[in-house]
Amino acid sequence: MSAEQDPVVVAAPAVVKVPVVVTATTTEKKPVTNSAGYLPAAAKPPPSPPASWARRIRLFARVLGLTFFGCIAFAILSGNSSLSLLKNNLFNIWTPGAGHSSNVPGPFIEQWTFKTVLPDATGSVTFIPGIFEPSKREKFVQGVTDPRQTPHAFVMVVRSEPVVELLYYRYAPWDFAVTPTNSEDETIGFSVRIGNSTFGTDGLHLDLDSRHLSYTSEGDYARFVRKALDDRHAVHPHLEKLHKHIADLGLPVLLEKELERKPLSIKGDIAFTDMTGFKSSPLIPNLMGPLAYVPLMQTYHNLVSHNHDASGTVQFLNVDGSKERSYVLHGGVGSIDQMHGTAAADNWIHLQTNSFIKEKGSSLSVTVVDVPFLNPRGRIANFIWYFPFIGERLVSDLHVTTYLVTLHHASTSKTHNLGTYTLASLAALSIDSPIGSSEEHVSLRFKNFSGETELIVDARRGLGGGVPVAGARMERDRMGLVAERSFDAEIDVVLTVDGKVVFEDTGRAGTMEVAGDMARLTNGVWRLE
Repeated sequence: MSAEQDPVVVAAPAVVKVPVVVTATTTEKKPVTNSAGYLPAAAKPPPSPPASWARRIRLFARVLGLTFFGCIAFAILSGNSSLSLLKNNLFNIWTPGAGHSSNVPGPFIEQWTFKTVLPDATGSVTFIPGIFEPSKREKFVQGVTDPRQTPHAFVMVVRSEPVVELLYYRYAPWDFAVTPTNSEDETIGFSVRIGNSTFGTDGLHLDLDSRHLSYTSEGDYARFVRKALDDRHAVHPHLEKLHKHIADLGLPVLLEKELERKPLSIKGDIAFTDMTGFKSSPLIPNLMGPLAYVPLMQTYHNLVSHNHDASGTVQFLNVDGSKERSYVLHGGVGSIDQMHGTAAADNWIHLQTNSFIKEKGSSLSVTVVDVPFLNPRGRIANFIWYFPFIGERLVSDLHVTTYLVTLHHASTSKTHNLGTYTLASLAALSIDSPIGSSEEHVSLRFKNFSGETELIVDARRGLGGGVPVAGARMERDRMGLVAERSFDAEIDVVLTVDGKVVFEDTGRAGTMEVAGDMARLTNGVWRLE
């Protein structure tokens, strides 16, 4: 028996080891539970992190970052922006009146429009200070004699009573500066200094010497008149025969006769009070809305003041110091807007008024503009031009029509915004000049996304009653006459909400511009009914 027990004793450990190994690798071991059959709280395994959502968030952040930097690269290569301008746009996105010209290479233009309407709304006086920087290629062109083709600061002055007239004062670039001010609303406080004059949210101090006047060259004026008449004939074909008949009689055709050039100096002070600024939010930091964050725009528009009260006196003086005309502005109203970018737009409609007959303190601003994605003189456009058959068309067709529309209703303290970025639609657009009439009519109808709010605007002005204003031309990289601007337009406004009329009035002393190719402007509207 002992001989048989030895192998049993030796084999026993092996038999014992086998079940231990098997037991260690089995997956059917049950966890320890309480009497109710549930795991104790301390024994519950921690929830696994949502790895799929984390990966999605990281992927979205990468795509967003690549898109942003791609837009920056595209903007720079397309000629629509520069790194300095992109930085200034980002830092000043909450301050619509702040300057954006610091260290920005050309082409670049920035200007502010300070419009003050006379107390009886029979006319207005408008001051437009700004800075212009041409492109580097234009700075060193040999034989440049036009002072408007060189870097300079400027002040355009337009008075619409008794006749519309523009004066252009040119200053050296180092005579220009923009500084913040201690305004009640820090988001809109600023002051622009040009020479001995200052323009800001607190008011204007005017000291413009006639020695700084710069006049439009005859060639530039002739080019502007030809283009303005061609654009007008395209919109109103019946006027072409009328203008030809007038020309055959030896009479001037609309803008073909420039007003007398007067060497006038300007002195005066205007104070602003009770300013109603543009209410901003993270999504809509200024009038451009979310488009303010996009680094591709050729031009950026900002609304600094819907409406404010104005008081003061402005004197226009002859060379000998005698008074040519004086404007008393006590009881007047004003508005302020700002524009900056690489060049003025080519095709646009602009309407503005804050002198309503019944709704005092209310303000309307409408801008419908054709926005090109490519600067024709940018690097990307120059590359695309080499593609046969389609290159020129691609550069020309890459554009979109956008609109910036605000109606501030003073009695309700509410601003109705129907800009493109709100998904509002331009439901109707018409430009007409009835046969036998000397007026031009512009009618627009906007609807919000849900269709509950509708804004109807009908503006009219006398044909040829405006004044040519200067701006930076993209194709020339220079300051030149860009549009006929009227300051005596009448604008009818009707706003309905849920079928109920909440605003109906007529604005006087309105600003009106219709410039460029209106067919291209209309074709660029995405949601035109």
